[in-house]
Amino acid sequence: MFDLIINNDEKNHYDIIRKLIRNSTKIYISVAFLKMSGLDLVKNDFKYAFKKGSEIIFVCGQNFYLTEPVALRSLYKLFKQYHQKTLFLYDINREMFHPKLYCFVQGKKAFVIVGSANFSKGGFQSNIEMSMTGEISTSSRIYNYCKTFIKKILQEDNSIKLSEFYISQYERRYTAYHKRVKKAINQANKEIDALKELNIPLIKKQLVLYNKDEKGLKDFKERVNNYAQAREILNMMCEKRINSRKDFMYLYELLVGLAGQCGLWYSGGLYRKKTDVGYSYKLFLRMVRSIRKNIQRNPQSLFKLGRDYTNKIYGLGVNVLTEIMNTFSPKRFAVLNMNPLTTLAYFGFYRFPEPNNFKPETYDRYNSLIAELVEICEFSNMGQVDHFMNYVYWKDAKKKIRKK
Repeated sequence: MFDLIINNDEKNHYDIIRKLIRNSTKIYISVAFLKMSGLDLVKNDFKYAFKKGSEIIFVCGQNFYLTEPVALRSLYKLFKQYHQKTLFLYDINREMFHPKLYCFVQGKKAFVIVGSANFSKGGFQSNIEMSMTGEISTSSRIYNYCKTFIKKILQEDNSIKLSEFYISQYERRYTAYHKRVKKAINQANKEIDALKELNIPLIKKQLVLYNKDEKGLKDFKERVNNYAQAREILNMMCEKRINSRKDFMYLYELLVGLAGQCGLWYSGGLYRKKTDVGYSYKLFLRMVRSIRKNIQRNPQSLFKLGRDYTNKIYGLGVNVLTEIMNTFSPKRFAVLNMNPLTTLAYFGFYRFPEPNNFKPETYDRYNSLIAELVEICEFSNMGQVDHFMNYVYWKDAKKKIRKK
């Protein structure tokens, strides 16, 4: 019959392990690391077991120098006092040593604990830990597995039998390692403290104001209609023969607008390079057809495909590329321009590079973030996130981010 041990107010690993140590004649313990906090809890129980003649085989790891030299030395002295020579440290140059096995033999039965608890106070009592425990026969397959496992790791080339000399050697490495790690952790904590995290309460606050703004909501309905018209124009570019730059420019200007006149798309300044784009209109049309044909690709792949075209069309940036992607599939692809990036910084997210410096993997990460905002804000698609972030940009983000 097997059961679970979970550290809580009613029962924890320590309560069970200390009783099993006292009542067992042979004990196998194999753990990733040993700490003085854990040894202090059961040291008297070990003494009791030794005095009545129990044999204890104890193996712990040294990866990442989590095992404490003071605990090794204390346990070594205890083993030596009772003439036990079965305390081992697993070779650090071998594989990662990560088991948490406790096996207690009482006559023809054994009790096994296998789970997450290391030999520490946290593992025994205070950490969130869970282990499987159960009573088995010493003739059972599980018990034989446990014995075979211990036997294998005690092979001469895998485990080191502890001595004062080796503990001293380990202690020197432990001290050097933790001196460096402490410095690295302090530096990392400083960097982490300097990072801002996405401010969900601020987003929610702005969202309430956005949803109450009747003019803005009316503007979004108009935007939805405009993008529906933009999709018709892009489909026309894909399906109809456009033989002249003049015919192309008529359609393209409907999308990007003219100086002093808005287009169907909403990214700012799209019209500025329209003349340059017009000279490469055949390549632009091939790009639109290719994007529509491959619209089921993932964001990173489709963005890369589009960038292969925009890099060849002078004056064409990722704002137009992502407008095309979003127009064809507003639920899957986010529009990319400086306004939403500025708003993200205002919301506490780290600063992305300039839009035209985005790599495909950067766009993929940005697109995933916008998808999360769709869920947080309960929006219909990514186009509404762009509309919301433009609302926040002009209302607050532009002014406050520029001050920093």
